[in-house]
Amino acid sequence: MSEANKPGRGAVLTLLSRPDYFRMWLIGGLTGIVRWLQLLVLGIYTFEITGSPLLVSLVPVCWMLPLALCGPFIGVLADRINRKVLLCVAMTLIMTVSIGMAILASVDTITFGHIAVVSLLSGIFWTTDMPVRRRLMGDLSEGALSTAMSLDSATGNATRMFGPLMGGVMLQSFSLSGVFVLSGLVYAVCLVLALVTRLPHRQTPTVSSAFVRDLVAGLRFVRGDKRLRRIFAVTIVFNIWGFPFTSMVPVFGKDRLGLDPFYVGLLSSMEGFGAFIGALMVAVFATP
Repeated sequence: MSEANKPGRGAVLTLLSRPDYFRMWLIGGLTGIVRWLQLLVLGIYTFEITGSPLLVSLVPVCWMLPLALCGPFIGVLADRINRKVLLCVAMTLIMTVSIGMAILASVDTITFGHIAVVSLLSGIFWTTDMPVRRRLMGDLSEGALSTAMSLDSATGNATRMFGPLMGGVMLQSFSLSGVFVLSGLVYAVCLVLALVTRLPHRQTPTVSSAFVRDLVAGLRFVRGDKRLRRIFAVTIVFNIWGFPFTSMVPVFGKDRLGLDPFYVGLLSSMEGFGAFIGALMVAVFATP
């Protein structure tokens, strides 16, 4: 058994000592921070310019909608073209979006329409994370897939804590334009990291006419597996009745509690902190 396949701290350190895996893991951490940072900031800014809790609640809806509509198609597409190329293209597009929003924010011309569009585009970028970046991490794990995915999951939960906190600090200190300047710089760094990452030799398949057939086969596979159906049911319940409360944190924080952006970000980061503690408990106490 290789060091990376052995459980515990040593396995994690072994993985992180591999430069290519480390770069892909770092991309996930940085983009995760920006994701939750922007989600909080856009919610706060929407409430400031519209005063409408309904419009604030639509911001995460715009982020999540592409996951529901495009997620399966991105997954099938990622099996047919070079994943590194797909990741770099997605990173370039979202970096361009951030730069454009920084320019609009600097001249104070951002409306809710702009926020809705950038949220949709950010959601489309988010759909590439699981089938593209995480699959690349699996390719780079050299067989230590369980450790690699556990580390990435814990990192994702940590970004839900640091992202909103940083978002509150950035919005209060540098305004909306500063938030998107930072986002653009982070995406630029991630693009460079993706470009210099070397992947194991993998023949890139060509796009075939079986796209829809493979998509339908995947859906049938999920439907026919009792365990997967249960996991999907839990996911659906949480995303409908659990996650949406986080979109109302800017409304509660500013309208009901009179908090400034920093403390709204701190309040929002508590959900991520709880998720991080929960992930650590699962890692420590859950049996394989």
